[in-house]
Formats: sequence, structure tokens, C-alpha cells
Amino acid sequence: MEHNPYAPPKAPVDDNAAAEAGIEVPTERLYSPGQTALAAFLGGPFAGAWFIAANLRALGRGGQALPALIIGFVSTAALFSLAIVLPEDTPTFAFTVGVCGAAAGITHVMFSRDIERHERAGGDLGSWWRVVGISLLWGITVVILVFAVVFALVAMGIMEP
Repeated sequence: MEHNPYAPPKAPVDDNAAAEAGIEVPTERLYSPGQTALAAFLGGPFAGAWFIAANLRALGRGGQALPALIIGFVSTAALFSLAIVLPEDTPTFAFTVGVCGAAAGITHVMFSRDIERHERAGGDLGSWWRVVGISLLWGITVVILVFAVVFALVAMGIMEP
């Protein structure tokens, strides 16, 4: 038996060995479609756009990051405006699924090849805990802003409680 199936891998397994072998391991972390969908679920469209912008910056396309954030902000504002206008019995779950699907789809279309290359080169994905933390922070911030706006509208007499 010439081939030992239990032999250790011949490829470098740590960053130092990779550097000695002349292999460049990416240091930036990218975020997957699932991670941006989770971000959009927990923190709304702006949170999903935050991680899309992080991918753009990590890939050296930082000039596209600000427009992505603006689109996320406008999408968040549009969803809240739509939620105010629609009747109360409108199922909001459809909006949530749509936002999550849009975030995952955009990330897949824009970055799937980059993420595959990144992982093959030894790069890591971003932390799921970071996604959860930042998304919850954005979600809480948006809720506080909405309450502040509603409180101001009620105080000015524009809106009834």
C-alpha cells in the first residue's frame, strides 16, 4: 500500500507555512449571501447594505460602498413609509422575506465568484457573531429613531396617538 489515506495534508495548513511557501492568504474577510440575509432580517435593509459595502471595500471597490449604503438607507426609509400607509392587517412577513431574499440575491450576484476565490486562497468569511451584533445594533437604532419621529409627530399634533 503506497498511499496512506491517513497521512497529513501536503498543503500548508497555517499562515506561516503558507507565507513560507509563497502563497498569499487574504487578510480581509468577506460576507456570504447567508450572512447578509441574516443582517437584513435582524437589522433591516441598511444592515444588509452595511455588509455588502464591507465586501466592496474588502475587494478594493470602496467607491461603490457609499452608494450601497445610500440604497440601504433609502430602502429602510421606503419600507417604513410603506408600513405606515398600508392597512394594519397587511402581512409584514412578506416584506421581511423580500428584504432578506434581496440581500442574499444581491450578495450572490455581486460576490459569489469573489467569495469562492477568496476561500480557495485561504481567506476567511466574516464572523457570524459580528453580523448578529452589528445587525442588532442597527435594528435597535432604527427602532429608536422611529419612536423619536412618532413622538415628535404626536407632540406637534400632526399625528394622533
